[in-house]
Amino acid sequence: MHCPFKIDPSEIKVSDPAAVRRRLAQAAEAYALAQQRKAEEARAAALEAQRRREVERRRIARLVVSYRTGLTSKQRAHQIVEEIADKHSLRVNDLTGDSRMHPIVIARQEAMYEIRRQLPSFSTSRIGHLLGRRDHTTALHGIQAHAKRNGLQLEGAVV
Repeated sequence: MHCPFKIDPSEIKVSDPAAVRRRLAQAAEAYALAQQRKAEEARAAALEAQRRREVERRRIARLVVSYRTGLTSKQRAHQIVEEIADKHSLRVNDLTGDSRMHPIVIARQEAMYEIRRQLPSFSTSRIGHLLGRRDHTTALHGIQAHAKRNGLQLEGAVV
């Protein structure tokens, strides 16, 4: 890799030319590492953008299917719960049940968040009722916890 520093060791009057060469080599190496880090960050950003586009594409496809099939919001909410259960290799009964096992709680909170995001007309009371007759504050906590854990934005009145 080309180093942008144009320094000629013969122009510098020092008692140790070897030290100057070592310093130039260190500067070139530091520059190369910085460029490599920059390229890795760009690749990571591109992969994340691609992942987000794919997630959005799948979400739109689900919405189109819902629209074409004429699902009601309640049917769509049940469909979201089924999708989250499938994604986490769980049963719907696991999400609506009493279990406090961490993987189930994480999936349940994701379902609460997705229902709130995709069906904003659903109140937290209705979401809690759908997911095992839970209190509205439990649903609110689940939505907020999932958003915070995944760095997502909360939309609407859920704050």
